[in-house]
Amino acid sequence: MSISKSVTIKELARRAGVSHSTVSRALNNHPSVAPETAARIQQLARELHYVPSATARTLKTNRSRVLGVIVNRIADPFYSEVLGGLQSVAYRCGYSVFISAFEYDPERELNLIRILLARQVDALLIFSSTFPAHRLERVGALPVPAVFVHNRAADILPHSIYHDDRSGTQALTRHLLALGHRRIAYGGNARGGLLHQQRRQGVVDALQEAGLALLPAYDLLAPDGRMESGAILAGQLLGLAERPTAIVCFNDMQALGLMQALQSAGLRIPDDISVAGFDDIPLAAFLYPSLTTYHQPQWELGELAAQAALFLLGEAVSDPRAAFDVITLEGRLMVRNSTAPPFRP
Repeated sequence: MSISKSVTIKELARRAGVSHSTVSRALNNHPSVAPETAARIQQLARELHYVPSATARTLKTNRSRVLGVIVNRIADPFYSEVLGGLQSVAYRCGYSVFISAFEYDPERELNLIRILLARQVDALLIFSSTFPAHRLERVGALPVPAVFVHNRAADILPHSIYHDDRSGTQALTRHLLALGHRRIAYGGNARGGLLHQQRRQGVVDALQEAGLALLPAYDLLAPDGRMESGAILAGQLLGLAERPTAIVCFNDMQALGLMQALQSAGLRIPDDISVAGFDDIPLAAFLYPSLTTYHQPQWELGELAAQAALFLLGEAVSDPRAAFDVITLEGRLMVRNSTAPPFRP
C-alpha cells in the first residue's frame, strides 16, 4: 500500500462542501450534525484515509492522549504480558503509549521522565521498585498524574500498584516445607529494591513459622534477575560444603539460568535440588522440568495500571479499584515438576 501525504481537515471540509467545524463535529458524532451528513463525511474521511492531526488536537484540548510508560527492561518476558494488558486498555480508550526502559540506571530513569514530559504525555506509569520519593525532587513536581507500579509508598508516591510478593514467597517456601525440605535457600536480586526485600522476607517468615532460619550460607545474592544471574547462583550453590535441598529464586528468569547451569554440572532437578521461581512467565510451564513458581496476574497488572492512570485523567474506567490510592494484587501458587520431596538415597 502506498503512503501519501495525509489529507488535512480543511481539505476534507472542501471536498465535503461543508465548514471545517461541521467536519470536526461529524467525526466526533456531535448531535448537532444530521446523521446522514455525519455518515457522508465519515465515509469520505475513510475513502481519503483521513487521520486527525495529533498536534492540532493537543493544542486544542491540551491533551496528547498518550501515556508515558517506563519499565526496567522491555526484554524481560514478565513485561511483555504486563504491557500487553496496559496497551489493550489504552487502545480501547483511544490512547497511545510511549514505552521506554531504564535498564537499572537511575539517572536514565530520571532522564526518561523528563523526555516523556517534554513529549507532553498525559500521564506517567513508572514500573520501578527502586524509585525513592526523594528522586522526584530532581525533576520537580510532576505536572501530570503518575502511577507507580511495584512501589508501595502511598503517603509520598500516591497511586501505587504492587503485588503482594511477600505472601508469594511465603507460599512457595511453605510448599517446600510441606514436601519435607529443611535446607532452603533464597536467590536474591541486588537490584531488586522493594521486590527483593519483600520476596526475601516471605522466605524468612515461612522458615520462622517452621522453627527454622534462613542460614547465611543459603542467603544468596545475584547481581540482578536475569538468566545470567541464575548461573551465578548455581556457582555459589555448587561451592557450598553442604548444599540446600531447595531454593526459591527471585524470579523465573533467574530460576531458568540456575536450572540450566545446575543440569550442566550434572545435578538432577528436582532429585538433587528443588527449584522454585516467581512470576510464572509463559516459558515456565514449558521448561524441563516445568517450573514451580508463583503466578503474578501480569495482564491484569497492566490493565489496572492503565485504568488507574486513565481514572486520574477523568476517563470512565470499568475497574473500581482504579480509584484506590494503593492497589494490592495477589497471585497463586503454581506447583509443577521442578519441586519434589528431598532425595534420600
